[in-house]
Amino acid sequence: MDEKTIFLIKKLNKEKIINEWVHEKYKEKPFYIYGLPGTGKSTLAKYILKDFTTIFINIDFYKSTDNNIELYLEKSIQKKSIIMMFNQNKNLHKAIIFDDLNFIQTNDKKTFQSIVNFSKKKLNNHPIIYISDHIKHKMIHSIYEKCFPININLSKKDYQYIVKKYYLTKNDKNINIKSLVEKSEYNFNKIKVNISFFKNNTDHITKKDHNTDQQENLIFDSDIISKSYDEIYCLYSSDYSTKSLNIIENLPLLIFKSKSPYEIKMSILIEIYKLHIIGDTHLSQIYSHNFWDIYYIIVNYLIYFPTILLRKHKINLKHDIIYNHYLSKSIIHTYYSKILLSININYKILSTIYNFLKDNKIDELNNLIKLYKIPLKVVQKFSKYFNISKNDFKNHLKNKQIHIL
Repeated sequence: MDEKTIFLIKKLNKEKIINEWVHEKYKEKPFYIYGLPGTGKSTLAKYILKDFTTIFINIDFYKSTDNNIELYLEKSIQKKSIIMMFNQNKNLHKAIIFDDLNFIQTNDKKTFQSIVNFSKKKLNNHPIIYISDHIKHKMIHSIYEKCFPININLSKKDYQYIVKKYYLTKNDKNINIKSLVEKSEYNFNKIKVNISFFKNNTDHITKKDHNTDQQENLIFDSDIISKSYDEIYCLYSSDYSTKSLNIIENLPLLIFKSKSPYEIKMSILIEIYKLHIIGDTHLSQIYSHNFWDIYYIIVNYLIYFPTILLRKHKINLKHDIIYNHYLSKSIIHTYYSKILLSININYKILSTIYNFLKDNKIDELNNLIKLYKIPLKVVQKFSKYFNISKNDFKNHLKNKQIHIL
């Protein structure tokens, strides 16, 4: 993989600036790497920082932590690892990679704003690289303007050359490289998968139709139950996250419409949830160690094994399939959880607040609010969980003399 990355650096004519940046210029300003999905942005960033101990802020970080990102970075930067202390070849200061900025900007405004705030700080001793697919968003562009840019923008001939030199073996000499690259949407991850499964027969590669309704692209096929392993792998290997969440979204509907005994239905449901937990755990490790050679395991746990279970118990997938809201619900839940953590309360305390309100226990309610220093905006934000509108809640406050901070 390093050979391909070295070639990419030469092709982009960035050898000199990268070498200068790694040795000294990172103290002036960060790097910003952007380009289409699957062009090797993250791999390039990791290669540039290979001699540093690196902190990664990416989708995996977003999913796995409720930490305030600025506080997390401050603690992580100051903390020396064992590797740094004993490996003299390593630099003394940690590097930071902010990956998936477009994803974070779209799905977690608070975390993204923390990254924007962090980008305004001057950290002379720490190499920093920002990564995104594009720089069209104004706040992303504001970060980009403070950095040395690297735009991975390859021609069709570049893709074909890289595939021929670094992806194909002697056994693949008859493959139609042009067709492979086009049908893989100029995405090296998809190219690798398609070579693995279709070998020399690029006619069988199905190109995604971007003119179809976006919702249809996000929904797994109802005839998945009849597909072979190879078909499932090829269909879902580049879209396993969204598709697997869609399966989770529809599981209760699909399983409980079957005629199986209740105990069987529950065991299927629990087993598939366990498979998703295992798959997600493996995915976190793959992200952390950049060990993408085994990512087929993720497709197995998130897509294939659940399909086998549904097939075994003859679960009918021909019912109306619900559009995938699971991801957005997870993001909203994560956002609300961070709000509660920021003021050191949980849903149990919130529930107690509304029960006091309902039972007209004003003194107890005021004591609880005072004890936890709960702001009015927070109580209002969660009022919908208890079927209370903001206006109704304001009326409760007014009539019952509740003292919200």
